[in-house]
Amino acid sequence: MLFEPHCYQTQAWVLLSRSFQSGKVAGTYLLYGPEGVGQWPLALAFASLLNCSDRKLDSPSGVLVPCGKCHSCRAIAGFNSPHLLYAVPLKPKTERKDEKLDDNAAVLEVLALQKEEPFRLHTHDKQLSIPIELARDIQRRLSLKAEEGAMRVVVFFEMEKMRGDAADSLLKLIEEPPPNTVILLTSANEHALPVTIRSRSQEIRLRRIPAKIIQEYLQKHKQLSEERAAIVARTSGGSLGRALAIAETDEDEGFDRNVGFRLFKSLVADSNAETASHLADMVSDKDRGQAEELLYLWQTLIRDCAGYFATGDGDCIVNVDFQQEIVHFAPRFSEPSVVSGCAESIKNTLADLRRNVHIHGALVALSLSMKGHLAQPSIGR
Repeated sequence: MLFEPHCYQTQAWVLLSRSFQSGKVAGTYLLYGPEGVGQWPLALAFASLLNCSDRKLDSPSGVLVPCGKCHSCRAIAGFNSPHLLYAVPLKPKTERKDEKLDDNAAVLEVLALQKEEPFRLHTHDKQLSIPIELARDIQRRLSLKAEEGAMRVVVFFEMEKMRGDAADSLLKLIEEPPPNTVILLTSANEHALPVTIRSRSQEIRLRRIPAKIIQEYLQKHKQLSEERAAIVARTSGGSLGRALAIAETDEDEGFDRNVGFRLFKSLVADSNAETASHLADMVSDKDRGQAEELLYLWQTLIRDCAGYFATGDGDCIVNVDFQQEIVHFAPRFSEPSVVSGCAESIKNTLADLRRNVHIHGALVALSLSMKGHLAQPSIGR
């Protein structure tokens, strides 16, 4: 789906494609939305559109898309186009397997993984950042004269992980962009970006991907059975990256959904603060990925409860394996303020985990915050 962005991010692609067709391409775009909904492939698709030699109108959508077959499209897909530059979050040199690996070589390792699977989540259990050296190297390369007729595209992946000095360097680049250059910033947390950068970018929001599209992708590219793909798609929360992570995890390994649900049940049903101690017992204080998986599950459970209370439609429940309990707990999420409060608390905790805060401390603070929201009077109790 690298060259079919209109299939998984319809609204975002319409905006990008029309800006190109009208000759009003912005100097900087900010592509933001939940993790795993296609920031990376969307950026590559737009870079391809800008440089494609055989663009075509998709039928019946009527939007312009890259051909995916010309020399430029193939070079961009293979990460060897001279018109495409990248900056991605990296581990500190002292924490790399090979401490002698420089930043550019480390970037190539990340790109190799993204080439293999463009919707892959850039998962990690260590703090990553976009170093100043990468930003400076990009500025140096952009100072060179571009090939005539080509549009250079710079992709800053997961911009919220950019260091302050690198952000300052990027701001100068945005304020005085070189000719025939487009900067694409991607982020799962746009509020973590400096206001000065956001104000100079055209913001384009990416939506959650429909479960049907995720299911079809898993069946076609990961050879999952129709039944397994349907379950994974429904539990992914609209994130193809999350779906891939779930599909690639053996049932006997990784995050235990049953444990995650028991913690959620304790959070909602227990009037005391025992959930905090349960979290310490059941979630490793060294596995950041496990903590994030727990919070992703809680996000979908809250959406299920709130959605079922509002509609009474059991077919809309994503976590079908916990459907009976979700129906029981739905009245606890009848108030919009409770739902939004819990959702915001989880979002903030996920951001904290990415900043390398203490895992147990962050989860305990979250459980207390959510209990505070759940203590509000609700309809139907």
